[in-house]
Amino acid sequence: MNGYIKIDRSILYHPALQKRGQEFCEKGAFMWLLLEASFIDRVYRIKDKTIFLKRGQLCCSLTYMAEAWGWDKSKVQRFLDKLKKFSTISTDTPNDTPADTPDILTICHYDKYQDTPTDTPTDNKHNKGYNKGNNTIDEKAFEEWWKSFNYVGKNKGSTVKAKTFFKNTKDPELLKKVKDTYNDFSAFQQSKSLGVPMVATWINQKRWENYTMSEPESEFIPMKKDDAYLRWVPWVKKGMRSTAISDDMVHRMKAENLITEEEFKAW
Repeated sequence: MNGYIKIDRSILYHPALQKRGQEFCEKGAFMWLLLEASFIDRVYRIKDKTIFLKRGQLCCSLTYMAEAWGWDKSKVQRFLDKLKKFSTISTDTPNDTPADTPDILTICHYDKYQDTPTDTPTDNKHNKGYNKGNNTIDEKAFEEWWKSFNYVGKNKGSTVKAKTFFKNTKDPELLKKVKDTYNDFSAFQQSKSLGVPMVATWINQKRWENYTMSEPESEFIPMKKDDAYLRWVPWVKKGMRSTAISDDMVHRMKAENLITEEEFKAW
């Protein structure tokens, strides 16, 4: 039987398919690669470096794939080597990036597995997250809003995603709320010598939705790296399990209002 079906990326997080310590089969691992691959050309940031991914490409480390698949890194490498042997994928080293930057994986013949987008750019220009014409953005207004965030560090995160959010948000009160809640939380964290998330992280995870301004001080559980647990917040919110997620992390997420009371109890 020929043909294919369309599969939403959210299938990776379906609660019926999640269980502690699960291990992917090779078919599942390959499907994961297809779902993680870029649907269109886009800008991708990893380790504070900008990488341009073309349609059908992804960039993630062996460690990341091993955690997602429930494998060890050597098994992941053997599987990738097998896919390369059959010309299913190819790998390339990104230009002008640190030596520890993961290779770019390209799904060969990606169009065999996925249809061509009809409402997105199909030329070879990189998608900057916004276009000219009807999708123009007030650059001056964005810069003023972006500079108003009280971030202490070298990198606020992806301005591309921030601009997309700014462009698509029609409610000025929401833009103000995002900024005010971040600055309030940032000030509290700094007063306790705790880590401050990047502004882009605050926006991407919609962390303002569960944050109450000037909330009472909480006892935070000390971590070796203040922001190490933040990457697991979406997993906990969706009820996903991983051996890398400790109970201490979940308690801290609850203390910082990163997860709801219901999500905390469900965990």
